[in-house]
Amino acid sequence: KPKVAGERYGGKSSYRTHRAHMSVMFHDVKSKVGAELARGAIPGALFDEVLYEADTICLATRTQTMNKFIKEIEREGLRYGMRLNKIKHELISTNPHADVHVENLEKLPSKSEVKCLGCYLNDATDLTKELTKRIAAARLTLKSLVLFWLHSSCPI
Repeated sequence: KPKVAGERYGGKSSYRTHRAHMSVMFHDVKSKVGAELARGAIPGALFDEVLYEADTICLATRTQTMNKFIKEIEREGLRYGMRLNKIKHELISTNPHADVHVENLEKLPSKSEVKCLGCYLNDATDLTKELTKRIAAARLTLKSLVLFWLHSSCPI
C-alpha cells in the first residue's frame, strides 16, 4: 500500500491504528466467545486481554478457554488482515501439561519465564527476580546521586 501523507509506519499513529483495529477485533471476538471467557476468567479480573502498543496479553484460567480465545482471535484477525505471529508468541502456563494450541492444532511451546512490558513474568508467579532487578536499579541510582548530595547543603 502506498504511504499516505501524515501516516507513519512504526510511529505513534500506526500504533494507534493498530490499537483501534485490535480493540474492534476483540469486541467481535468477545461477542462470539464471551460466555466461555466468563467461565475461564481470572477471579476478580475485569478484563481478558491487555493491549499495549503492538503487544497483546491474553488471560484465562482454563486451557479450553484459552484455546477457544486464540482460535477466535486467529479467525477474526484474518478479517482485519492480521495474522498471529507464532514465532513471537510466548505462552506462560502454571499447568505444565496444558495443551494450548492455535487453530491448526499446532501446540504453542510454553516458557517458564518471559519479559513483558519491561517486567519478568514466570510460571511460578515468583516476584524475586523482578524485585531484585528493581532494587539493584534503585541502588545504582542512589549511588550515582551520592556524588551530588555530598557537595550539597540538602539533608538526605
